[in-house]
Amino acid sequence: MHKRTKTDCFLPSFSIRSFFIICSSVMMTANVGYADPAAITPQSNPRNLSWFHPFFTFSGGVAVAKTGHAQTLNMDGDFTTYQYTPQHTHSNRMLWGGTIGTEVPVNSQWALQLGISYYRPNNFSSSGILIQGVDEQSADEFTYNYKIKSSQLFFEGKLLHSVEKIFHPYVSLGLGAAFNNTSNYQTSVPPFLTFTPEFEDHKTTNFAYSLGVGIDMDLCKNWRLGVGYRYVGLGEANLDEGMLDVIPFTSTLTLPHLYMQEGIVQISYLI
Repeated sequence: MHKRTKTDCFLPSFSIRSFFIICSSVMMTANVGYADPAAITPQSNPRNLSWFHPFFTFSGGVAVAKTGHAQTLNMDGDFTTYQYTPQHTHSNRMLWGGTIGTEVPVNSQWALQLGISYYRPNNFSSSGILIQGVDEQSADEFTYNYKIKSSQLFFEGKLLHSVEKIFHPYVSLGLGAAFNNTSNYQTSVPPFLTFTPEFEDHKTTNFAYSLGVGIDMDLCKNWRLGVGYRYVGLGEANLDEGMLDVIPFTSTLTLPHLYMQEGIVQISYLI
């Protein structure tokens, strides 16, 4: 009988060790051939847009303006004086406006809104009593009135503080321009009785500012309702120089400082 030697078969220890060596080689080859795509594909690094929260706001309310200013006018070489006394120093009108901008979170409790705002109250009117004459005995009494239209364009900032998560008291500041148009001057002076100054329309563009306080409340995820108060300075508003019959009348009626106090209600949509 033939006797087997050690070279006729593998020893058990050798076979098991060889098996693990082969399996390890295959796994290493597989890892090299089929690398993780995440390891070789550059990871995108999207820009953090947490600061960018666009919003749109529609505003409505009441604006109260000081439109009355007593003046006495005359002309060189003419002894007649013209005294203009307003019947009401203030008048109120409806106000409309809108804002577009972005809300920037400062931290968990504070946020800053920055945007462009436009406001337009309905036309104001200034009316009163005109007394003209050389002296009290010869003076006549009439009425006068004219219209004041003002549009406001602001770069506006609004600092909000969160209370109980849904309430946001705020302060606001706006800087921009006011476009004041004074027009439609009329009097009750009969044309056949006497002469009186007739003033022309005039437009002015002035530096304007606004200061405000209020509170906003979250209605749901994207909608917010607010109420507030604004004090607005709009610069001067005046009529142009006029004519006294056919003679230029260089003085004019003017409001040296037109300002408004506004009570507003706002509805905002945040994206």
